[in-house]
Amino acid sequence: MRRVLVLFTGLFLIMLSTRAQSVLMSYYGTANDAARENNIDKLNQIVAQRFNNLKCAEAYTSDMVIKALKKRGIKKQSIGEALQNLRSRKQPIVIANVQLLDGVMTDKLKDAVRESKINLDSISMTKPLLYNSDDCKWLANVLSQHIKADHDTEIVLVGHGSDDSANATYALVDYIMQQEGKENFHVGTIEGYPDLNAIKQILKKRKAQKVILFPLLLIAGNHALQDINGTWKSELEKEGYKVTVAQEGLLELTEVQQRIIGNIEKEIDNLTY
Repeated sequence: MRRVLVLFTGLFLIMLSTRAQSVLMSYYGTANDAARENNIDKLNQIVAQRFNNLKCAEAYTSDMVIKALKKRGIKKQSIGEALQNLRSRKQPIVIANVQLLDGVMTDKLKDAVRESKINLDSISMTKPLLYNSDDCKWLANVLSQHIKADHDTEIVLVGHGSDDSANATYALVDYIMQQEGKENFHVGTIEGYPDLNAIKQILKKRKAQKVILFPLLLIAGNHALQDINGTWKSELEKEGYKVTVAQEGLLELTEVQQRIIGNIEKEIDNLTY
């Protein structure tokens, strides 16, 4: 009887080990130390605590950011490097695609997975934060409740922008805001459309006097510092607006953190063993 019990316990432990996973947190990355600490590092800690029985790792999709940090003695893994390191554990891998849009960086992430030659049945990937209209409605609701403003203040959500079809997501968020009665919310982009000139036209029609610029960015890094708090704020102040800039990225919001964790949990449950 004792031998049977020992054998059963051994088999049970083997089953647990094969069901164990690794979670790879995949970010674009940032060379801004404060933004990395407030956004990426904080989320990594929350994920590690939530999934404390799993191996949690991180990687960046931006080669430019990885190289910039390396020059300063800060080592960050590429997606390919992280996958190869996790592959040695011979465990299923859940990749948290911590991107805002389903665009260029998501494609790069998928390419890295294919190039790793890891059995695709043992890898599962979450969708980016804004994958469909339901995601956009959810974020519009979160931001409309989170951003506090007077009735005479216009709120401009400033995203990065994209040169591919993913850029249309910004227009969708804007449209949802307008349809749900948040007429003082507008969406602009730094490197896409609507751009700063388009936002100026909107603000002029709205006869605005006060404006809040809020980063529609997962990480409030150098774009938030140089473009939003720099160029955009300066240009709008020249137009006579009283401008306030929010100093936070979306990853700092509890609702966003929990959404990402929920997406990871879904992929863990769906992963084939």
